[in-house]
Amino acid sequence: MMTNSERRVEFSFRLFEGEVLKRMFIVVLIGTASLNALEIKNDLQAINLAGSERMMSMKMLKDYILVAMNDTYKNPKKDLQKTMERFEETQRALDAYVKDPEIAEQLKKVDQMWNNAKNMLESPPKKEEALKYLKTMNILKETANEATVLLTKKSKHGTSQAVNTAGRLRAISQTIAALYMLKTWAEDKTRSSMEKVMKNFRNSLDFLKRALKNDTQAKKVLKNMEKNYLFFSMMEDAEVFTPILVIKRTNRMLKKADDLTRYLVKKQTKGGE
Repeated sequence: MMTNSERRVEFSFRLFEGEVLKRMFIVVLIGTASLNALEIKNDLQAINLAGSERMMSMKMLKDYILVAMNDTYKNPKKDLQKTMERFEETQRALDAYVKDPEIAEQLKKVDQMWNNAKNMLESPPKKEEALKYLKTMNILKETANEATVLLTKKSKHGTSQAVNTAGRLRAISQTIAALYMLKTWAEDKTRSSMEKVMKNFRNSLDFLKRALKNDTQAKKVLKNMEKNYLFFSMMEDAEVFTPILVIKRTNRMLKKADDLTRYLVKKQTKGGE
């Protein structure tokens, strides 16, 4: 039988043991969060991430419209929430990395535009405000693009423009998807926007073909992108389209463009994103 003194010692030991375990658990949590957090180590990675915000702007718009249409393919509601979180995480990483005053000021503008977009995305969608949604997300995309362009101009890496342009193909894929989804609400009012994005698509492909003409791996991806360009060029005037087909095609295009962007970053640095 334990004495009162022995009980007190055992009780104190258990308290100490519990506190040690608690502190270990907190350290593990912090360590896991640090591993999961985005960390930018160089300009090319910054260009890659800043450029991804252009894509996310249109991806969120696409998912927002799909949720409003009660479309459950690929769970757009869950994907929307995930992309919103990723956007904010990317902004935090960029804010931590950027030291240049001009770029930092542009990132503040991205934050402001994001607040507007976030308020919209967290509100119930209305069909009559379809073009307003497009305008809001376009402003966010263009504001993020300006930050990406500034990072590209001030980068010392020779391939920064190629990384920027390859990253732009990601945004183009999701802009095409979003515009097709908006077609069901805004009818022909999205035509001028589609013409603009297809022109941007063509120009981006032409630039990358010249810049990466000696890169065998990049040329394979660009060949695939050329097929996507022809596909959507033919679909541009189609009166009827299948949303799932568009989503599948643009998602594959997004994956290829993202792989190309990451490949170009890793080729010039010791590690990717």
